[in-house]
Amino acid sequence: MQKDNKILSIDVGSNNLKIAEFDLSGGSLLMVKFDCCKLEINPEDGDTAEIVAFIRAYNTMMAQNDFTATDVRITLPSKLSFQRLSKLPPIPGSRSAIDRIVEYEARQTVPYAINDVEWDYQLIRHQWEEKRMETQEDGTLAEFVEPREEYEAMFVAIKTDLITAYTDVIEDSGKKVISVEISP
Repeated sequence: MQKDNKILSIDVGSNNLKIAEFDLSGGSLLMVKFDCCKLEINPEDGDTAEIVAFIRAYNTMMAQNDFTATDVRITLPSKLSFQRLSKLPPIPGSRSAIDRIVEYEARQTVPYAINDVEWDYQLIRHQWEEKRMETQEDGTLAEFVEPREEYEAMFVAIKTDLITAYTDVIEDSGKKVISVEISP
């Protein structure tokens, strides 16, 4: 069976939808098809206006283009997500301890029940040197440099039902979603 070397990239913006098909064969990445359109958001659709606009635009673009890739990578707009930078307490060295501290912070920070969201984090380490002067026993001043570090976690969370609303539309069209990202 021949491996499908194509990928469909779907970027859902705040006001537009972009779909590009890439061919990965031959050791290079080549964009073979591209289409974009404005999302026509109708306020009368209420809370579901954005997803309804996506469904309309996606179905129209799929009907107008011959996108043959089955694997899909989708990027959702950052406005659908909760993002927060949280300063962490001093962290012991083990990865499992870091994960426990970060999960505790996420549970305190994310405004939704943690079981209702998909979330992840990026650990950010800040390092610097702190200089201080001390008087020696002989009365002279000596400069000491101490390495310092602190950590922050960048949390990104999105409600699972929002992700599902978009991915179900794509999967219902015969595609397979292999990743979901949030735009910067």
